[in-house]
Amino acid sequence: TTATLLHTLKGHTDWIRAISWSPNGTHLATGGDDGTIRLWDPTTATHIATMIPLPDGSAAFGPDGMTYKFSGNPSGLFWWAINLCTFTAEELAPYVPGLRRAPYDSPLSDLLPRPEGR
Repeated sequence: TTATLLHTLKGHTDWIRAISWSPNGTHLATGGDDGTIRLWDPTTATHIATMIPLPDGSAAFGPDGMTYKFSGNPSGLFWWAINLCTFTAEELAPYVPGLRRAPYDSPLSDLLPRPEGR
């Protein structure tokens, strides 16, 4: 039999070491040497979220890089530098238009970019 390539999932920056289907087959998770777990919609090759481990929880980022959520204490692991000043995620919102923190108990689909006007 010959297989046909349907999609290429782009996002990991190093080797992928693990792949797993959700029990209902609607999502795919990949884990890589870049230290991230990425969630995908395999029918459209849509990148849903990037998850990273934290010492006391986890964090998830939307594919647009502007939406995020985390549980636990990030312990200073999240910061951005602007003009030699550092900011935690919450402090950064006024300086980066469109930055949005989703409640951690919200579904991962909340991390996808919102249509204009919503």
